[in-house]
Amino acid sequence: MRAALKKWGEEATVIKLDIKKFFYSIDRTILKQILVKRFKKLKKKYPEKYPDFLKFFRLLCKVIDSSPEGERGIPLGNVSSQDFANIYLNELD
Repeated sequence: MRAALKKWGEEATVIKLDIKKFFYSIDRTILKQILVKRFKKLKKKYPEKYPDFLKFFRLLCKVIDSSPEGERGIPLGNVSSQDFANIYLNELD
């Protein structure tokens, strides 16, 4: 909140939410599309590293797809799941 107030002053609006069963509701296809956009930006900025980025992206997709069947949900026990959730929610920001 302090950062928002510092950046926008009294015009800032801060909302704190708790999304029930959020990890189970994440659409994996959308999450991967978000990651594709980010990796495309990295490809433009660091073209020589693209093969490494591609390997890493494929690994991330395997982790994302290791969830229960269906189109939604990411693994709860993985350390990376919190990062995936933040990446997914960042699109709201």
